[in-house]
Parts: sequence; structure tokens; C-alpha cells
Amino acid sequence: MKKIILIIAVSLFVIISGGFLYLKYGILKTNDVKPPDPILSQASDSSEKKSSILDLRPAIIAKIQQLVKDGSDGLYNLSIQKIDPDLLSSKLDVIDGAISVDTAAMQRLDASKKLPDDIFHINFHSLHIDGIGINDLLSKKNIDIKGAFLDDPVIHIYHKARSYNKQANKKNDSLTLYQRLTGELKKIVIGSITIKHGTLVIHDGDQHNHPTKFNDITIKMKDILIDSSTQYDNKRFLFAKHALIETTNYSFATPDSLYFIKLGKLSLVGEKHEVTISNAELQPRGTRQEFVKKLTTRDEMYHVVMPKIIFSGLNWWQLLNKEKIVSDKADIYGGTVSVYSDLTIPKDDAVPLNHFPHQLVMMIPQPVSVSELRFHDLKVIFTQFNPETRSMGKVTFNNINGVAKHITNIPAEIKRSPFTLLSAKSLFMNEVPLTVSLKFDLSKVKTGQFAAEVRMDTLDNHIINPIAEPLGRFTVKRGKMQQGIARVDGDNNNLHGTLELYYNDLHITPLKSDSSNGQLKRNHLKSLLGNIVYIKNENPQAGELRSPDYIIVRDHHLNFVSYIWATIMTGILKTIGVPVSLVQKNQ
Repeated sequence: MKKIILIIAVSLFVIISGGFLYLKYGILKTNDVKPPDPILSQASDSSEKKSSILDLRPAIIAKIQQLVKDGSDGLYNLSIQKIDPDLLSSKLDVIDGAISVDTAAMQRLDASKKLPDDIFHINFHSLHIDGIGINDLLSKKNIDIKGAFLDDPVIHIYHKARSYNKQANKKNDSLTLYQRLTGELKKIVIGSITIKHGTLVIHDGDQHNHPTKFNDITIKMKDILIDSSTQYDNKRFLFAKHALIETTNYSFATPDSLYFIKLGKLSLVGEKHEVTISNAELQPRGTRQEFVKKLTTRDEMYHVVMPKIIFSGLNWWQLLNKEKIVSDKADIYGGTVSVYSDLTIPKDDAVPLNHFPHQLVMMIPQPVSVSELRFHDLKVIFTQFNPETRSMGKVTFNNINGVAKHITNIPAEIKRSPFTLLSAKSLFMNEVPLTVSLKFDLSKVKTGQFAAEVRMDTLDNHIINPIAEPLGRFTVKRGKMQQGIARVDGDNNNLHGTLELYYNDLHITPLKSDSSNGQLKRNHLKSLLGNIVYIKNENPQAGELRSPDYIIVRDHHLNFVSYIWATIMTGILKTIGVPVSLVQKNQ
């Protein structure tokens, strides 16, 4: 975002100030200008004045072109099809302009280690400047205009990190945007800047075939003041009291070519320190079957849809000058997260350990600090295909409302407060109240240290069987859970768990596949033996609550949620009396 606005601002500044400076020094000869005599002004012929100004258009264009050429050390050429200065009406129009790269100069600058990391090409249909006053032309230190209007700009940025620029970049980063823009000027006042139907294309030198494109960019800025008093004013956005920036239909493919990331609309409101993202989506490329065919080893397929995300309390100067994302609050409204896995795909022996939520935050390349993330009415769906039962099981969590606090990867913030806390309430299978609390230790992020507590209310067989039959190959004939409380804590490798499970009248029937049609049918012999030998059909029993305390070793193929679920499942088996080894053997 910084580069987008900075390049647009610099481009406008070059054309506007270039025209001013030439009119000031090249045409008006500031030292020779005297206050106009009202009587002489009335007697002069306005049409001759207008004609004389129009006759100077080629000279104005040539002078601005020279300013661009000299100011960029020969790197850029400016072409303008038409310029129409009208000092009597205080207006200036530039038609069909373009700033392009001189390839010979680019090679020369690269050879002398002076070529910048970012090269840009800009063209636009029209630039209209309104409110050019005589004081602007007379003053050597100030520019004050009513407004600037830019239509249909197309900006291409070509980025390639060059090793010889590292020190220069560090030095430039210490400069404020005011210092970069103004030079010898002390004050710039612009009533408004409006840019419509802009297009930005970013070409990364490391990804030649994957440019990033922003479509239909709209920028509206009002009450712009650029001087020493506003260079650190965090109440303004890029020196403007009021600013709105929007772009629509932004999308790109992920590096692994498995997904598209799409943003329907991105809106930035400067004075509110707020960014709104509408209709965000992580979309798989193709159907489930097509996605699975692309996989060589087992992996989940994600489909995420978020109707609205709002970031509030953003620090603009840290975002624009230091590439740091700092927000007081973020809200996610609605949305669905769907996760699909197919157990027919072989496992990968080289699955990394570092993919817990707080570890993923640490992988974000920019410094991030979000004080509070709230989610409202979120839905999460887990679907899994089991080849042994030839069927799919689905687990849903509806109406998720909760908050995560202190999300950061900044060392100083972690030292100040080392934990990310998350609490949420939802409906399991759209019926059973469920609460979850998570505590992530950011000071031990390499080992993945975390703790969790899960509480669930009344659960019976009609809710559990749609999950148990296709995924666990058993059915609950009867029984009811009044309450379940699971607590776990651990790291990348091991998880310690305790479970309090209150239930009564439990009867479980194992299932087996019918070899003739692949359908599941009841295994009555195992059911009889299991319920007699293993199953403890109630808890507490004789007034004593069985609450197992245990440790599991992580299967590294499990994601974070599956890791917790496997730990809880182990506690359930230990509570009801079924040997864990027996279940693992049958799996």
C-alpha cells in the first residue's frame, strides 16, 4: 500500500510542481513580476493572453520532460500528448501522459550500482489541476491549489531487490514522507485529490509469471497539508484530513497453484484508521476430486469465505513508513471455513511441526500486532472421506462467537506479554453448546507450547452417530452424555490430557463393511463382547467419577485441531473402558 500511494503521489507531484516551476522560473521570471495594475489589466486583451499561453505549451511540455529526465538521472521519459494551461481560469489539463523507462539509462544505472529496486511505468488518460493562483507562481517555497483529478491511470511496478541498495534503503527508510516529497519546498496545500479507475500491476523479479494486479482503484483525499507540522501527524492519512481508498476484484493464485485468494472490495478510510475487506475468499482451484488429484501426499483442502473483515485503530505511519501492521481491533462478521481431507491419499513422512496457530503468525514476514480479534457468527466444517467405510463424516461448529487477544510476532510485544488468549462459544453439530479456551505461549513458539480447555453440554446418539459411523466404524445404540470437560497442554511432540465425562446407559455397537456392497452393518459378536467385557456404561459409577490423566505422542500428520481431538478421543476411550490399542489396531 505504501508503494501504491507513494508512487501516485510522486507522479502527481512531478507533473504539478514541474509545471509550476517552469511557469514560475522559465516563463514568468519571478524576479521581474510586479503586482498587476487594475487599469492596465482591464485594457488588455484577454484573448491575446490566452493565445500567448497556448503558444508556450510545447515549451512547457519540453521543460517538464527535462525535469523528469534530470530528476531521475535519465531513467524516465515523460510523454504528454496535450497540455492545456489556463492561468486566467487557474486551471491546467494534461491529456494522455505516460512515464516510461529509458532502457539504456537503466542499464547504465545498474552497471554503476545506482538503479533503484522499484522501476515503474505510468500512463493516464487525463490530469486536471484546478485553482492555480498567482501566489503559487510567485512563491518559491509554497504550492497551494484547489484540487487535482486523475482518470484511468495504469501503473506497473517492476520490483527486484538489488544487493547494492541495502544501505541506501536503510537510509531512505529514516526519512519521512514529507522529506522525500518536498525537497526545497516548505509547504504544499491541496484542497482535494481524486483518482478514478486506476489499475496497479506489481511485477516481482522472483515471480515473473505471477504479477499482482489491483483493479478499479479509487482514491479520494481532502484537506491535504504537507509541511513540517504534519509530517508526524497520525490523525492524518498521507497528510489528508479525510481519505478514502478503494479497490475491487483483487485476486491472485497461491504459489503452490492450489488456491485463489480473492477480495471483492478493499476500502480504507483514513480519518477512522479503518480498513474493510468485503467478500474475501480462499478458493480451491477445482472440485474436491480435481484438488485431490493434484496431491502427491495427504493434505487438507480449505475453502474459506469471509463476507466482511474490519481492521480498526490502524497506525498509518507505522504501516506506511515501517511496513508494520498494528491494529487495535479486527472483526470478522459471518463466514465459513470448510476443511476436507481424503484418507485414501498416502501420508507424507516429512510433515513440518511448525503449523500451530501461533507458529503461523510468526511466519508472517511483516511485524504484526493485533490487540483484539473478534469473530461473529462464524461456521467451521470438517469433512473427511474414509475409504474403509466408503463414506464421509462431517463435523460442524455453528454460530461461533469469540475473541482472540494479543496476536503478534513482534519480540518487544512478546516480552511485554508472552501469551495469546482465545475464547469462543459455538454450537456443535448445530445443537450442542460448546466453549473453547486456548492459551498460546509466544515465548516458547519454537516448541509449540499451548494449553486448551473444551466444555460440551448434553450429547446423545442422534448427534454423534453421523460422525461415529463413517469415521469410527461404530454406532451408539443408546446412551446420553450430560457434560464433558477436557483439558490439554503440550507442545509439538506430546500432549497431556485430563477428561471429565458424565454419561449414563451407554451401549456401543461396532460396525463392519459388507464385502458384497461396501455398506456398513452391525458386528453383533463384537458388540456383545465389547459391552460386556469393556464398556463401562455410566460415569460417575457408585458415586466415583473416572477422570483419566494421560499423555499421547503426536502423530505428526495431524493438524492442530486433529491433535486436540485425538487427545480428547483417547480420554473418552479410557473413560468408557475401551483399550486405545484395540481401536488403533482396528484402524
